[in-house]
Amino acid sequence: MIGKLVFVFKVPSLLPCCRFLGVANAYNLAAKNNRRFIDYKRIVVRSGKGGDGRCSFASIKYKEFAGPDGGDGGKGGDVILRCESHHHDLSHLKTLNFAEAGAPGGSSFRKGAAGKSVVIPLPIGTLLMNENSEILFDFTEAGQEYCGALGGLGGFGNTCFKSATNQAPRSITLGQPAVEHVYFLELKSLADVGLVGFPNAGKSSLLTAVSCAHPKIAPYPFTTLNPHIGVIDYSDHYRILMADIPGLIRGAHEDVGLGHKFLRHIERCKMIVYIIDAAGVDCRNPADDLKDLQTELRLFKPEMLEKPSLVIANKMDLASTKNLESIKSSTSLDVIGASAKCACQIKRSTMNAPQKSYQSFAGYEISHVTNAIRMTLEKKCNYTLNRQLRANRNMTSFDIDYTKF
Repeated sequence: MIGKLVFVFKVPSLLPCCRFLGVANAYNLAAKNNRRFIDYKRIVVRSGKGGDGRCSFASIKYKEFAGPDGGDGGKGGDVILRCESHHHDLSHLKTLNFAEAGAPGGSSFRKGAAGKSVVIPLPIGTLLMNENSEILFDFTEAGQEYCGALGGLGGFGNTCFKSATNQAPRSITLGQPAVEHVYFLELKSLADVGLVGFPNAGKSSLLTAVSCAHPKIAPYPFTTLNPHIGVIDYSDHYRILMADIPGLIRGAHEDVGLGHKFLRHIERCKMIVYIIDAAGVDCRNPADDLKDLQTELRLFKPEMLEKPSLVIANKMDLASTKNLESIKSSTSLDVIGASAKCACQIKRSTMNAPQKSYQSFAGYEISHVTNAIRMTLEKKCNYTLNRQLRANRNMTSFDIDYTKF
């Protein structure tokens, strides 16, 4: 009796593999979405070494002494730092940036290939410093370049040493060595207006009300952990950049809280707007809040108080007029009452309506805030706003959300 031999192949289930791939993709997506805003970075740059020259002699039929034909080495690659407008923080940078070395020379007078250069893209407003904290370059415009490490030159082949008295030279030169530097990059936002205030004062709500930016808004302190930049668009095509800086607390000049990490983003602002909680929701005196904010700025850098300033008494829908009058009596700056939260709610409900139809609430208009900011910049700063023609309404403004980087 002949038995039958049956082979049974067991196919493993693909479900665990699919689950693994799904978890991996979800992890990568979460890691991408949770990338932190980085405004300070240490990088190491190294240029490419120059290629060595070649020592060789031509081999030609019927010509015994054809002479030297060694080529020169190729130039090493450079490391170039370039300012680009589509980057807004330093999270995309690598710590080590090495350029390619040049190839050595070849026979038959062939020169070695040049090494590939490395271009490091930087956002606008980046300061380049060396290890001694000396500022080497300030990137303020897109397209600016700085050579961080110059590639080494290639060496000479033995052909370059041929002369009437030396018909068969064997001398060559080596390529120049690579150059390595350590740089420190510091990002300072280049906004026209900087919003300064205590946590939960309504800075993000105000930015949302006057621009198309969408920072996170919530009824608890320290909602904003990363700077946001929005654009205020006017009917005559003028634009102003406004930066929402995370909330300051007492002792910020001593690096308490977020401290110096975000105070430096206010240094380059042409104008400072103080956002005061006029309702005193967090049991603080509105007049004392303004004094505390000015004290922190003065202790951090005294010249920051010399910048044009404006005070916005926010949350007037919850506050009384007595609080507004107390703020006005405590300072010589212009004080404007506003309700950013109500303006945001009305703006969302009437998104397709004309702008003037959602800007007023209880006599406090958001348009008064934008007009006061513009007048202050034009008069006190002699600032000429950039006029940009807009092709359509969908391109009137942009929003930089650092939490997506």
